[in-house]
Amino acid sequence: GIRPAMKAWQHAMALLCLFFGSALSSEVVTLTDSNFDELTADGSWILKFYAPWCGHCKRMAADYEEAAAEMKGLVNFGEIDCTKQGALKKKYDIKGYPTLKFFRDGKMRDYRSGRSVEDLTSFAMSVSGDAIIDVAAEDIDGALNSHPVLFIYIGEKDSSLYSIFEGSAKKFQGIHFFGSATTSVSDKLGMTVTTPAVIFATKGGKAKVLTEITEESLESFIQKNRFALISEINSYSFADIRDNGKPVVLIVDQKNEDSKKLIDETFSPATTFEGLFLVAKVDGTRYGRYLNQFGIPPNGPPCLLVVDYESEIYWSAPPKLKTSAEIESWLENVLSGAVSYNAIVPWYNPRRYMRKVSKFMSQFSQLQITIMMVVSTLIGAALLFFLFSWCEDDTYPMPTPGEPAENHPKNE
Repeated sequence: GIRPAMKAWQHAMALLCLFFGSALSSEVVTLTDSNFDELTADGSWILKFYAPWCGHCKRMAADYEEAAAEMKGLVNFGEIDCTKQGALKKKYDIKGYPTLKFFRDGKMRDYRSGRSVEDLTSFAMSVSGDAIIDVAAEDIDGALNSHPVLFIYIGEKDSSLYSIFEGSAKKFQGIHFFGSATTSVSDKLGMTVTTPAVIFATKGGKAKVLTEITEESLESFIQKNRFALISEINSYSFADIRDNGKPVVLIVDQKNEDSKKLIDETFSPATTFEGLFLVAKVDGTRYGRYLNQFGIPPNGPPCLLVVDYESEIYWSAPPKLKTSAEIESWLENVLSGAVSYNAIVPWYNPRRYMRKVSKFMSQFSQLQITIMMVVSTLIGAALLFFLFSWCEDDTYPMPTPGEPAENHPKNE
């Protein structure tokens, strides 16, 4: 039809412009096994690990080039061709393309944003400014509305503990908000703290405090409290939410007034069941195809479901749930087993078992997997050898060409 042809033409033109544009000038640095450590030792880098044959890599190439040009002087953009730079692919355990990573002063962490020009530049801007923002008591409500999770240092900045906090802020910059404040902020949050301390706060949730600050304790505190009371699922947060270890209460957000009411009513149950469930909202339109597997129609009313990704089962809430009390009662029934569940993938679908095998194998290194495959192959060959030996045919063989028939054992 006309639309596919137009899309193909636009894609071809974008690639053509990219080719000629990059031939003249490109702000994306080509990194290799030999120059990688030297170039990434200083400054901030967004790195793309790719393969030339990868369709997704080709589609994002123009956006990546444009973002690199816009962010010139603030954040460096680099690319690694994994078909040529095998050592880097192995070192950073690259399993799919494109994989984006963020480096700052030689230290790596996962890139946590989208792949469009807007997403790339927004992330670059968030990591190019100050890692720690001064927060006043009157600013705290606005910060809670603007950021899912806050980590705020309360105390003097000339302390060695502030340096530890600053190190974590730089490491997780662009993912969480890090601030510095006086005790007026902790008072506003309803907490009495002994300084120095680090406070975790999220909209609608109970603030928590860390007073024994070390690099290890602070990183553990951040990891433990990395989720908002109600998180948001998107392309880069989904895996972290799915693998959090607890069932996930999904709020299907249809971006209307009814959805807003349902989200507001879920804050109280999220507090009540904190530690038992992780609560997250998901855009019902943008992720309609994903939600379809749970029987949720596109453009339907907002609704709730609980998904246990570990056991691959889910519970659908009745559409009548409207209030906090009704939601809490239903979640109690889910926990007690009073509500029936459905399988995400039916037992007869091979994908169910392939996922389990893939998850089991993922805990081993490539070398361990290779050794297991070699050992299992040898064991299999040995078993086949003994099996065929045991089942050997005891009938007499035919005489070989040129052998006298009378020498055949049957004639003895």
